[in-house]
Amino acid sequence: MSDRQVLYHVSNQDFAIDYFNENEVIDWSGDQFNQNTINLRGYRPQLAVADHSIDLIRALSSFGPELLDLGERKELITHVTDALTFTNRRLVENVFESIRVKHFSHLPSRAHSIYLTNRQHIRYWFQELNRVNPSVIYEFECEGTFHAADASWIPEQIVPSDDYTAQAFNYWNGKSHPGYPNPSTEILFVGKLRKLNSYSHPKELIADRPNYSQVLEFFANCLSTKYFPKANRGHDMDHTSRVMLNSLKLCSTLNLEYSEVIKALCAAFLHDLSRLHDSPCEIHGQLAVIQKLPQFYPTWLNLGLDDDAIEEIKAVVTLHCKKDNFHSDIPNIQLLKTLKDADALDRIRFGEESLDKNYLRLSASRNQIQWAKALFLRSIKTDNPSQFFLKEANKIIKTSG
Repeated sequence: MSDRQVLYHVSNQDFAIDYFNENEVIDWSGDQFNQNTINLRGYRPQLAVADHSIDLIRALSSFGPELLDLGERKELITHVTDALTFTNRRLVENVFESIRVKHFSHLPSRAHSIYLTNRQHIRYWFQELNRVNPSVIYEFECEGTFHAADASWIPEQIVPSDDYTAQAFNYWNGKSHPGYPNPSTEILFVGKLRKLNSYSHPKELIADRPNYSQVLEFFANCLSTKYFPKANRGHDMDHTSRVMLNSLKLCSTLNLEYSEVIKALCAAFLHDLSRLHDSPCEIHGQLAVIQKLPQFYPTWLNLGLDDDAIEEIKAVVTLHCKKDNFHSDIPNIQLLKTLKDADALDRIRFGEESLDKNYLRLSASRNQIQWAKALFLRSIKTDNPSQFFLKEANKIIKTSG
């Protein structure tokens, strides 16, 4: 599409775009390769052996692992991993560009465009790029040709050939990835750019966090068979809904700040997503962190969390199904106790004798037993966990308000 919009570019601080002056109009014609393409085209994996840099393939064929010392072996693993990643990415770009030229030639090229995003997704892209190199955010007024796409379609792993092609079509058609609740929007652009401002961190640009109504809507939408395809009798979508509500109620009682509430809801939603049975299990928390969390990462950043907060969620979800051991290395012990107690409060579903208040860690949890029982009795009268969660959660927020 051709239009005028205000959009944002997240870039390495050392990138040459620093020469942009305020209000100077730059013609990004698309004739030149962008920095991403230059990096991919110029990549050549080499291994340092005996003070010499040797082509990686030649090194692998000439030197057996037994001829390398431990440091060189570790370097070898790193270089092989990088080589596979870059080689796969070059293949991806070649396939995507081939599909574009043949079927979507009116759209800007990934190889030549400048990559932009909208305000909603700045936090995600800043976190992604800033972990590699210090980054800066540029605000541009843009007039030209745009293509908004979901970057979740870009394969990060080696996949069958047909999958590259299918995902390229989805990317160029502007479809959202069904496996991710919120698209990782990137906007390809060629045309005229006028720099309006620059920011060192998203918080300078995004002062307002999503309000609770937006947050609750997001979690309500996640309570669907899309994320709960297998219904375990005791650890199903209904159970997750109640654990989230128990967590929210505890946060309200404890008068926790916004970020702690969001972390508690994220942890409660994630905690049983990889549970495959109702028998005792100490690994489903870790599996959920590995298998399920990545697809929610962009959205959780947009809810106001940062990488440190998400690391806390990972640790808490991993530990929630293990025996209590509240040692000092746990990054957020209260969050862990909140999740464990919110989960335990829903043991009422197995009968009142299954919930022993002496095993609850927080005094607020022990005072919440009757509330949790009433919540369970209300929940079994509905067949829509999503609507039930939204109604009950809004009541909690309104009461605490």
